[in-house]
Amino acid sequence: AVLESATAAWQQAFFGVRFAAGDEVWTSENEYGSNYLNLLQARRRDGIVIRVVPNGPAGSLDVGRLEEMLAAAERPPKLLCVSMIPTSSASSVARALSAAPMPAIHSPIWM
Repeated sequence: AVLESATAAWQQAFFGVRFAAGDEVWTSENEYGSNYLNLLQARRRDGIVIRVVPNGPAGSLDVGRLEEMLAAAERPPKLLCVSMIPTSSASSVARALSAAPMPAIHSPIWM
């Protein structure tokens, strides 16, 4: 292993991103609690804006709603932070992705 845990790897990647006040970070309702705490720290420290993409009826990320949010945004988020298989929930983004194509985005960083 390169790092001692997935959390440590996520934190290194996340805190390697240079944020400016007003940068948006989008996450899911199923994000790991430890990751969300880091988002809150970056909001306090750097002034980022956290937006949560809602779940669909199955409890997984609503990819259609994500596409709508992206289409309506003045600019894409700086970071799109979505856990694929959160251990804090039985739902999986993979179910939503199998039902709808992933939006074609090129600007945000994906974690």
